[in-house]
This record gives sequence, C-alpha cells and structure tokens, in this order.
Amino acid sequence: TGIPVACYSFDRTGKILIWNETAENVFVRPAHTVVGRPVWEIMSPPQWYSRTQLFVHEVLSGKEFNSMEWKHIAGDGQQR
Repeated sequence: TGIPVACYSFDRTGKILIWNETAENVFVRPAHTVVGRPVWEIMSPPQWYSRTQLFVHEVLSGKEFNSMEWKHIAGDGQQR
C-alpha cells in the first residue's frame, strides 16, 4: 500500500499474484476477488479473453511491443 499508482503482477501462466490498494480503487475490484485468477479474466471483457491471453503470453515470452490498447471493464461495469 501507499503506492499512488495501480500495481499488479502475474506469474508466467497469467495468474494474478499481487493487486495493490490503488488497483482496488481504480479497477473497483478488491484484491481477494482477483488474486489467483487469470489476468485476462479481470482486465478484459469476455470477447477479448483470447486476444488478451495471447498478448500476455507473447509479453512473457520476451516479444517487444511499442504499444497495446487494453480496454478494461471495471467492477462497477464501466469501461476504462
């Protein structure tokens, strides 16, 4: 806590390991509801799961990206 930006991390399989308090506030999702779940299920709408999963695996394999748009549906239903 105390970091004024949303921070989260996930392992090589995409499972969320850390979700800080700012992430809870920004994404309107308490840590206990996201830790242990695949990041694509939390950070993208269902129709984007496969695309987001592919992106996560490419990043983890070392592929270089210049940019990526990631639309997120927060816990309150709002798209960000």
